[in-house]
Amino acid sequence: MKRISDLTLVILFSIVLIAGCINQEQPSLNTKDSSETMETVKKVTEDLTSTVKTAASNVLEETKKEIIASTAKEAIAAAKNLSLTKEKVGYLVTQANNLYSSEKFQDVVDIAKYILTYLDKDSQPAKNLLDKAKSKLTSMLEQKASDYSQKIGNFGK
Repeated sequence: MKRISDLTLVILFSIVLIAGCINQEQPSLNTKDSSETMETVKKVTEDLTSTVKTAASNVLEETKKEIIASTAKEAIAAAKNLSLTKEKVGYLVTQANNLYSSEKFQDVVDIAKYILTYLDKDSQPAKNLLDKAKSKLTSMLEQKASDYSQKIGNFGK
């Protein structure tokens, strides 16, 4: 939210500055002075437009990084919009950690495999997440198997 308010301030400042340049009254403008003033206004407007576009682009990039995915598919799709491989890996590791906390272990496995296959085959955080998630999935499967075994053993008693 802070980035959005920063962008809002830049836009408002730009509008005020442009309005001030356009509405500036000069007592005796001849054609040459008027032409120079308009060129100055045009240059200031172009500079401010460029600044606002850059700020908006930065806000968009930062916002993309802050989006919390609810599945591996969403996280991977969002990561594809980032520029650098390092950013993609960092984003995906963060998302995988969030999914791990939500006990979505298969999604964590999917993200870790994606990182290791397509982005960074040596990523230690991805390897660690893969090991942790596989361990949790194995533990869950063993528990289910034990539960079913007990149910079958108690069947008919």
